[in-house]
Parts: sequence; C-alpha cells; structure tokens
Amino acid sequence: WQTDGVALNEIAVLYFDADHGRQLTDHLRTLNIPCRWMASANSKRAYDPSKNEVSILPVPSSKGLEFHAVIILGVGHPARRDQSESDVARLLYVGMTRAREKLLLTTSTPSPFADRLHELATSKVP
Repeated sequence: WQTDGVALNEIAVLYFDADHGRQLTDHLRTLNIPCRWMASANSKRAYDPSKNEVSILPVPSSKGLEFHAVIILGVGHPARRDQSESDVARLLYVGMTRAREKLLLTTSTPSPFADRLHELATSKVP
C-alpha cells in the first residue's frame, strides 16, 4: 500500500488478541517500519495522526477512528472465551468500518465469520 501512495499514518492494523498486536509490533520494528502499538483501553489518546507510523490497536479501541487502509488480524476469533458470537460480530463490524478505501481481513484458523466472508467475496452477483 505504501508503494501505492498510502502514508504509514493512514494504515491501521486491528487485532482481537493482544499477543497478535505485540508480535506484529515487534516484527515491524525489526523491519524498521515506524509503528505505534496502542495496547491499552485508552489507545485513542495515544493516536497521533500527524506521526508517520502504522497504528496497531485493539479492535474495540478503534471505534471512532478512520484510516485509508485497515488490516484486521484473526477475523472471527474472540479475544476472550466468554464472548458471544454476536459480540464478535459487532466488534468485527466496528473494525471493518474503520477502513475508508482498503480492507484486508486475515485468519489462521477456520471460523464461521471467515467462512461466511469468503463465501460472500467469491460469490457471483446476479
């Protein structure tokens, strides 16, 4: 996306599992890609759109923010085992609607949400 002209401060990576956020932050830093991991519940206070860095934050903390491009890690997987499917769906909706232009969804294990999204993406519209 950066080669297409998208500035780093217009890219966000949203996660459900804090360990994913930490691992991604560590990896981007080893690649010398400027990023800010906003792991706390008060993440929005740490967000600074004037800094040219990728924002990495939990899906719930992204509510109210918008980015040109958004990546969501672990689609359909609850952050806590006690989360209902409707809670996960609501959070996924929040995360997906943070993207103004580009959205990339990832998952590493099967989930009803990932399966349904794949089905919708590959179906032919009449």
